[in-house]
Amino acid sequence: MSINWRGRLNPTANLWFWPLIWSVSGLFFIFESSVITASRRFANPYFYLRQQLIWFIISLITYLIVKKINWAFWEKVAFPLFFFNLFLLVLVFIPPFGVKIGGAHRWLNLGITTFQPSELLKLSSLLYLSTWLSLKPRSFSQFFFFISIISGLLILEPDMGTLILIVTTLSLVFFIYKPELKPFLKFSLFLTLISLLLIITSPYRRQRLMTLLKPYQDKLGSSYQLNQIIIALGRGGLWGQGLGGSKQRYFFLPASHTDAIFAVIGEETGFLGSSLLLFSYLLFLGQLLRAATAKPLGSKRLFLIGVGILIALQAIINIGGMIALLPLTGITLPFISYGGSSLFTLWLLIALASSP
Repeated sequence: MSINWRGRLNPTANLWFWPLIWSVSGLFFIFESSVITASRRFANPYFYLRQQLIWFIISLITYLIVKKINWAFWEKVAFPLFFFNLFLLVLVFIPPFGVKIGGAHRWLNLGITTFQPSELLKLSSLLYLSTWLSLKPRSFSQFFFFISIISGLLILEPDMGTLILIVTTLSLVFFIYKPELKPFLKFSLFLTLISLLLIITSPYRRQRLMTLLKPYQDKLGSSYQLNQIIIALGRGGLWGQGLGGSKQRYFFLPASHTDAIFAVIGEETGFLGSSLLLFSYLLFLGQLLRAATAKPLGSKRLFLIGVGILIALQAIINIGGMIALLPLTGITLPFISYGGSSLFTLWLLIALASSP
């Protein structure tokens, strides 16, 4: 445990602990849930494990370097980093830089792999907002303009799951900065109406909502994935089927190594294992909030609060979709699901949160 120069415990010294546990556990469950798919698709049972391991090593090395950089540096680069991220979000629409997959423009072609700029936006927008709010008093109208720019680009991709996650996180951070209930409720109502409009005007999003409301109506069609998730969690029971005991990974459960990996965890470790995972996210949120209260009022405190909200909210959205409390969004389980862009960005968030 690290001690600062005044002899007090450094509240951000051990922020790496739970992310490391989750990342290593994620490597195991990614292999568990993807071995059959990887063997069939790539003739290599270790394909997804290898890809995630490479990203994990890159993320860990980056974390060890970045966490040593003083917070004052990140305050200085917050604005150019955010606008560079906006440029990358525009670049995804321009071939050959952007890669269109499944009708969505979310990825940049890096040659040997792809990267999602919307994942990096979690960091750059939060860093920008934290620094921006610490400079001078800001109004809701200024914040609304800031949110509108982000929302417009993410709607065009489209990436509704990330949009909901980022906008909700930033809105809560702004409310903590400026706890005025009336304008916040008006803003929340406006966001709700816009969300409903986006759902109504999109057959795909409308189908997702209907699947949540009537999960057993089309078990072999639109409700197939949700029903397989429910079956997996039901098979897990209290104690689980044991590690390696998942049946849903045998081509029954789509995206079992990405956004649906919680279903495999629940099937193999049961209610007990799933509850321990949820509890670990709560412990980590508490750790970040304690670290935030130990900081003076300013950008670092707001950033720490935002990181805690973002990771907790991402876990809630993912798990809420798994247990049929929220629509399925494609949002990954933090640090555990397969996805290099997500893992790299989350470790960057922890690195900046740990910076002196």
